[in-house]
Amino acid sequence: MAAHRFGGIGVAALAAAALALGACGGGGGDEQSIEDDLEAALDDAAAAPEEEATTTEPEPREVEPVAVDVDVPRETTYAAATWTVTDVAFQAAGVDEYGSETEPLAIVGFSVANDGEGATDLTVDQSRLSLLDADGNRLAAPFETMEQEIVVVGGESDFEAAFVLDEDATDDDLPDYTFQVGDEGYEPAPIPLSGDVPVSGYPVTVTMPAAVDGEMNGGPATIRNMTGTVSLDYAGQRAEEGTRFFTVHGEMQGHDGGSFHPAQSDVAVSVDGIQADTAYPSIDMPDSFANGTTAAATWVFVIPANGKEGMVHFGWMSEPSVPGGPFTFPTLP
Repeated sequence: MAAHRFGGIGVAALAAAALALGACGGGGGDEQSIEDDLEAALDDAAAAPEEEATTTEPEPREVEPVAVDVDVPRETTYAAATWTVTDVAFQAAGVDEYGSETEPLAIVGFSVANDGEGATDLTVDQSRLSLLDADGNRLAAPFETMEQEIVVVGGESDFEAAFVLDEDATDDDLPDYTFQVGDEGYEPAPIPLSGDVPVSGYPVTVTMPAAVDGEMNGGPATIRNMTGTVSLDYAGQRAEEGTRFFTVHGEMQGHDGGSFHPAQSDVAVSVDGIQADTAYPSIDMPDSFANGTTAAATWVFVIPANGKEGMVHFGWMSEPSVPGGPFTFPTLP
């Protein structure tokens, strides 16, 4: 663009100069000479090389991450695994080797130990990670921040995730941020980078009825010595927002008959009058037990986090009129 403007101005100047010469020299035989001079000047201008436009590329300015002074390690539990923040770094804005400007980053190093009770092989990827700024705004981890990896039961792996920050963020801001583990729509597990890490308060023990009678496959029976536990994790899963896992364990005893055959449907739980869904996968239970003996089994349900009045029903063959055993949920964290 600069070269084009420069050429246009030269031609106009030459034409103006030629006209001025004509005005000064008068008419007559000089007119042909003036036309010849103007034509020659235009030819010279057209033949002259144009100036090339130049652009200035930004110089590469790669920035190395600097460690942020936070109290590590600090940990939380999510999906029956222990997630531990091991280090935090800040990388200021810069220019990469291709001349593109880069944004400031927070780089969080963490480990995952998949050794909790009921653990299953655990998938770790960016979708389960986020960073909350001091105002609670969520910064998601970009898709390319890390590769998906499976941490097997009993295994442990180290990871690193990067989060894009506001352009005016500095390393002094990061101690007020929170590293958060949690899929969208599930109860999160926050790890503040300074101060106290919140204690989940789970598992929560629930006082259950002393005994409940019912009709099993095999005859009349009773379940007793029940325990109830509310938790956030079950079988490598995390509770969805607004829900919890409720585990019931008890001993079944048959009264009349020969052989009794337990089933997952032998125990049902209702919360505030609404039957709770069964959590999967189901827990194994004995195939059968004899009359007069006992057999222990476990059932797991999905309940509302704000539920109050509970009822446990026993025996899938029981008539609807058979009463259940009432109990009350404490206020859950």
